[in-house]
Amino acid sequence: MLLTLVAVCSPIYRGVMLDIEAFWSKVRRGAKEDCWPWLAGTTGDSYGQFCVPGRILYAHRVAWGIANGLDIPPGIEVLHSCDNPICVNPTHLHLGTHRDNMLEKVSRGRHNSPSGECSGMAKLTWESVRAIRKLYGTGTYSTRKLGAMFGVSNRNISDVTRRVTWRD
Repeated sequence: MLLTLVAVCSPIYRGVMLDIEAFWSKVRRGAKEDCWPWLAGTTGDSYGQFCVPGRILYAHRVAWGIANGLDIPPGIEVLHSCDNPICVNPTHLHLGTHRDNMLEKVSRGRHNSPSGECSGMAKLTWESVRAIRKLYGTGTYSTRKLGAMFGVSNRNISDVTRRVTWRD
């Protein structure tokens, strides 16, 4: 059966036809309380992708639209109560803002804020941090001099020596 996506998703997909049977054929459906994994293509962060002529749609958004028969308002996201991005079980999906999504992420302990060497922005290593603290502790080196030696700002060195950053 074909249904226009206009009736089930946001207006940005207006005019695209959705084959509901084809969509659900790419899902392993189970009990209402179980996650229903998307079996076809995914994004790099594991969200299902459903291809229609000329577009690639997020599978969980399509599933919510099919189940609720409503447009997803602009600026609204489809959130997972199960925290499983590949799940398209409509009972695990609800609408919310990006802020709602981020608050749920933090409250469920999924917020990953890499620090130290794990941060993609890090110019220092734990080895260099220990060396900076040792050298600074001698009283011979200023934050400006250490910054020049280690290729970072004197403010960065100050934060390291005061353990504002690189806390151990």
